[in-house]
Amino acid sequence: MPDWRGLVKSRLGRLRLSPQRESEIVAELADHFEDLSEEGISRGLSEGAAVVRALAEVRDWDQLRRDIRRAELEEVVMKHRMMSVWLPGLLTGALAWLLPVFLQPFGLHPREFGPGLAIFLPWTLALLPIGALGAYGSRWAGGNAREMTLAGIFPVLVTAAVLVLIFPVGLIVDVIMYGNVSLSTMLSGFASSVLSWVIIPGVALLAGALAVALGLRHDPSPTAHA
Repeated sequence: MPDWRGLVKSRLGRLRLSPQRESEIVAELADHFEDLSEEGISRGLSEGAAVVRALAEVRDWDQLRRDIRRAELEEVVMKHRMMSVWLPGLLTGALAWLLPVFLQPFGLHPREFGPGLAIFLPWTLALLPIGALGAYGSRWAGGNAREMTLAGIFPVLVTAAVLVLIFPVGLIVDVIMYGNVSLSTMLSGFASSVLSWVIIPGVALLAGALAVALGLRHDPSPTAHA
């Protein structure tokens, strides 16, 4: 049998990846072609014909090389975003969303300023270090200033998305249940909810995140682990 790894490596050329990853890819392809060749031999082909048949699976090695590079790059980007945005963002969200549960037993509650408008001052102030923590977690994972900011304000992005999704649902339900519904009243309540649970906490989270993002922007000391 031919040296499949040598054949694949010579035809594929350099992938411009790490030596370990290139070796893994070459080995995977070599095993695949070897399996195809053995399958051909088991069906009565000569060894030479089976090798030719196996290699014919790839019509354009240059295109295969480009496809592999693109797939590897996409995987690296996906992993980086997971570590620098999603994971620290979810941590920030968990802290931000669970904190009111722990504050309420101490008699701390949102203060109502009108229909749908409420400000939870202790929670809002606590969001400053929570936003900073999310940004620093992103920085630790190799995130840039934009990714650090996204990780820090992640909770309000999710809250905003939820509010946008439930508003039309609530409107439809009210129309079905009560018939005539004042759209202006619904919009006013929606605006108050956005102000209470997106804009005000968002400013606090953003301030904490920016304090870290801008403070560490030119500081090479934190180690990137992307």
